[in-house]
Amino acid sequence: MKMYKYIYCFIGTALILFDRVTKLWAEQNLVVPKEVTSFFSWELAHNTGVSFSLFAHHGSVAFWFLTLSIIALLIAFIRVMVQRKRSGHNVIGEMLVVAGGFGNVCDRLWYGYVIDFIHVHYAGWSFPYFNVADICIVSGIGYIMVQLLIEEWKNKRT
Repeated sequence: MKMYKYIYCFIGTALILFDRVTKLWAEQNLVVPKEVTSFFSWELAHNTGVSFSLFAHHGSVAFWFLTLSIIALLIAFIRVMVQRKRSGHNVIGEMLVVAGGFGNVCDRLWYGYVIDFIHVHYAGWSFPYFNVADICIVSGIGYIMVQLLIEEWKNKRT
């Protein structure tokens, strides 16, 4: 078999490991927040909810419902990724979403929360804390959206 078939597994695994290493670094080194610029800092935050800390204070039933729902979505994304890859499509976006989702689900199962540590803020405004896995998920969704728009544009031209 040719090596290029395994590139997605290699990149996905590397992203999961990078996410894991950065979260361990944050846990060990960010007891006190580190201001990098006037609008960016490294600050440790434990997110028991989902995106933007939604449902963070809804108890263990909500926690397990959300966690199992996220796992189901990851399985669905993996199935779509395999099917699209078999039909010759580029699956970089799906791979990014799966890698990021896996990194955050591992946190949720191991710790009961997701480790966030990147904080963007300016003059009283604050964007929710996030991590490398979140960057992978958002980038992957964005990549998929651009791919779909390009495919739609190509189909309209033919």
